[in-house]
Formats: sequence, structure tokens, C-alpha cells
Amino acid sequence: MTDTQTQTMQSEHRFRYLDKYGTYMPLGGKLPRYYPHKPKKCFRNAGQLAMGNDSYTYCEGVAEVTPGFFIHHAWCLDSTGRVVDPTWQRDGIANRYFGVAVPTDVMIRLQFAPGHEWDAILDDLEADNDVSRITGFP
Repeated sequence: MTDTQTQTMQSEHRFRYLDKYGTYMPLGGKLPRYYPHKPKKCFRNAGQLAMGNDSYTYCEGVAEVTPGFFIHHAWCLDSTGRVVDPTWQRDGIANRYFGVAVPTDVMIRLQFAPGHEWDAILDDLEADNDVSRITGFP
């Protein structure tokens, strides 16, 4: 199987999973005042924010960057269930978020699986034993 075929299968699986479990998430959360982030490292940025503060929950799904154009992305929800995007929020890049909230312990286990550090975990969620704990909101 070629890399392109593998990526296509992963994308199809990801969208089926989001169709089943995902939800739109409201904007309006507040970033910590001095939160450092790395450009183009959304999975790392959101994961580190969720690990470092119990008020935030890691989320993964798609973000709409222009009308009708969605990109696979990661962000957090704050304690009120509003989107906090440590990668793009300061720049106002995305205007809608659709995805799933992942409990921090599940995110940590999947993020630090061998060969997986700080990568997308959405493709691994359906096979995870804790899939019943993954919801649109924490």
C-alpha cells in the first residue's frame, strides 16, 4: 500500500469517527495569559495545555479555516466548554471547530504510545478501550 493510500484510509476512518462522535464546539474560551506555543504543532500545543492545567480538556477533530475548508486540528475546551486554541487563537485563523473531547489520561496514553509522541490521536481512538469516555464535551 502506498503512503497516499494509507493517508486516504486514515482520513476516511477519521471522518467516520467524527460523524459518529463529533460535535461543533463553541468559541470564546480564554488562553492562559503567557501560554507559549509552537507554530504548526497543534497536537503538542493542545496536549501540553491539557496536561498542565486541569481546567482544559484536549480535543481533536477539524477546524474550519475558510468557509467549507476544514483542516485536521487539535485544541482544548476550557471549564465552560468553550474552545481554547493554543496554536491559532491569537491569530483568529479558525472560525468553527468540530471534534471530540478526550479525557487527559486517555490522551496521555495515546500520545506517548511507542512511535507516537505528539501526533494526531484521532485515528487511534476507536480502537481504544476508553472510547465510551470520549464525547463532544467533557
